[in-house]
Amino acid sequence: MKHVICASGSVADRFPSKEKSGGGSTEFATEQYAYIGQRVGANLLSKKRPFETVLIFALDGNKSARYEWPFYKKAHEFANIIPELEVSVQVRKEKARRSVNLLSRVEQGFAVESLRGSLNIDDFRASQHISESVAFSVLNEFDEHVFKDFSEFMRSSKSTFVLNMGSGGIRCKTASNDVVRLGFMLDIFSLRDVKVQRVGVQQPFSIFELSSGEYHMYTNLMGLGFGVEEGSLMLLDEPDNSLHPQWQRDFMAAVHGICQVGMKSGHLIVCTHSPLIVGAALEGSTIVDLSNDEPIVSVASFGASSDDILLEQFGITSSRNRIVVDVVQRAVSIIEKDGFEHPDLLALTDELMSIKSALKSEDPLVEVIEAILGASGDD
Repeated sequence: MKHVICASGSVADRFPSKEKSGGGSTEFATEQYAYIGQRVGANLLSKKRPFETVLIFALDGNKSARYEWPFYKKAHEFANIIPELEVSVQVRKEKARRSVNLLSRVEQGFAVESLRGSLNIDDFRASQHISESVAFSVLNEFDEHVFKDFSEFMRSSKSTFVLNMGSGGIRCKTASNDVVRLGFMLDIFSLRDVKVQRVGVQQPFSIFELSSGEYHMYTNLMGLGFGVEEGSLMLLDEPDNSLHPQWQRDFMAAVHGICQVGMKSGHLIVCTHSPLIVGAALEGSTIVDLSNDEPIVSVASFGASSDDILLEQFGITSSRNRIVVDVVQRAVSIIEKDGFEHPDLLALTDELMSIKSALKSEDPLVEVIEAILGASGDD
């Protein structure tokens, strides 16, 4: 698998971290692994980090056409914000001086080929914020002119600058998108704030004031949409967290849309406890139930209701469940017409026993099912 992209609806996910708690990079700090989440190191969280990841993806010139993909409009509609954002960026010059002496090398006139040949990889490890893999990726992606422009920007710029992000892309008056992307990739640029506006409201506010559900939906869709590659393995951990039932369905529909456009040969794996997320699986998808000692594998069918999924995938039901009512009514009708020994009633035995085990013991329907099973000799 050449590219893995992970997103979570929870801040406490268990995806591998790219950074160590005390500083430095882990073996997962590679361009082949994309993480859209708030975890920074083992025990630290940053609400700004997911949006920084979105910016790194969106600043890639090869992704410019994706602003026209459906996910971009959907993400802003879900968050109920206008798709015109003002992004304030902090320039951490002290980190640049401590990094890898990259600026001094560029200032000395080294071309990218010279950088690649003379760069001491140990310097990257010592910098404690950029991995060898990312270092090589940076050198491979950007040409000599970008490094020179970045060096000039660092000498002349203020400590902050502004990006404008909209349906036409990202615009910056003080630097090229390549320079900005390079700064974020080297962890020298960091996010200060993002100002957004609600639809129909003129007063801007910080994107970090969105509800947790809105922010997760927005950053996950933006990150997945701009970050996915052909052949990616996309991993989603509990995307239902903090989401209204309708949002759960809408979110998964948008994710499927991203997959259909951006990774036709890839794979999508979702971990969830939500019947609505399971119900959003495309027909023919594989569903694996890991709640038992032995995994139970089934295939998603079109149009499965939440009642179906709650009973069949989660083993949960109530006497008001449509499936329960239907099965019990069929059993009673068979008894009234043909008696307790009819083959059609015996064929319902397993379903009745499964329903009984899923009901609460105090549910009055338990006695009805026990009476049916007892009279038919199967209790």
